[in-house]
Amino acid sequence: MMNGLWQDVELETIATRTSNHRALVKETLIEANEKVLRSDRSSVNNLDEQFLYAKKLLCRDDPKSDVEAATWLFRAAENGHAQSQNELGVLFTLGIGVSQSDEIAYQCFLKAALQGIAASKYNLGKIFLEGRGRSRDLRLSFRWFMDSAIQGYALAQFYVAFMLSCGLGCEQNSALANYWLSRAGRNRLECRGY
Repeated sequence: MMNGLWQDVELETIATRTSNHRALVKETLIEANEKVLRSDRSSVNNLDEQFLYAKKLLCRDDPKSDVEAATWLFRAAENGHAQSQNELGVLFTLGIGVSQSDEIAYQCFLKAALQGIAASKYNLGKIFLEGRGRSRDLRLSFRWFMDSAIQGYALAQFYVAFMLSCGLGCEQNSALANYWLSRAGRNRLECRGY
């Protein structure tokens, strides 16, 4: 599988360097991707490969690919792959490649969060904040956001700051709100490479 991925990267690099041949390289890239996708189906046998293969499928603008990606994510998630559980939760939240289901999304996020995935903890915080498929519970929302924030997840840090500043699900504390807002700002800048 890795050979096909490296070929894709090499083709993309060539495309950006030679503007005169972009159309030809793009056509070759599409053909190479199709070949890699066809050949890789049979060789995807470990959980990380299943996850990466599914992410690759999700990058395509095709509903059939979304359904196939959901299938691969489900296989990996069923075997305990935390990143796949989180990604599957996102698909169920948005209804991409699967029927939208807040309940299944919650179950996927919970499984991944219990394995330490910060994004899943953030997603659980959002579920309880908004009351999506669950009763709105600001205290539980704050706890999930805080767990994610401690792991350095910038969006969760922002929500912790917001909830602390308003006293939602916790005691109001302006000093702590400013601390978390500052950390969120630093993390967002670091993510963007500033």
